[in-house]
Amino acid sequence: MNIKRQLSRTITILAVCSVVFLLTDPTSVPVLILIVPFVLIFLLIMNLWRLVTNLWVESQGVGPPGDMPRKRSGMVLGLMITLILVLQSLGQLTLRDIFTIGILSLIGYFYATRLMTKGSG
Repeated sequence: MNIKRQLSRTITILAVCSVVFLLTDPTSVPVLILIVPFVLIFLLIMNLWRLVTNLWVESQGVGPPGDMPRKRSGMVLGLMITLILVLQSLGQLTLRDIFTIGILSLIGYFYATRLMTKGSG
């Protein structure tokens, strides 16, 4: 993906996320609206990861071998951090939860990688 397009997408998500955080009061909005910030945080982390890794790949002078591994790792990282934030906001976060989410994320990442390589080959 084009770096400028990725940067504009990340800035747009950051702006929307900021507006949502500034204009909503968690005590007075419907429950479904409380999910929106977590979705925006997931999208922000995923896009920020892809932007940073794409910039790193471009600065190293390595040709783009494919965006799928960076996209997949960004999704796993975003999901992992978002799950930790959800548990923290519910007051249910423990060190064991962080360890479990990390292990499940690694297993899911490698499982998805094997499925993708097996399906394309």
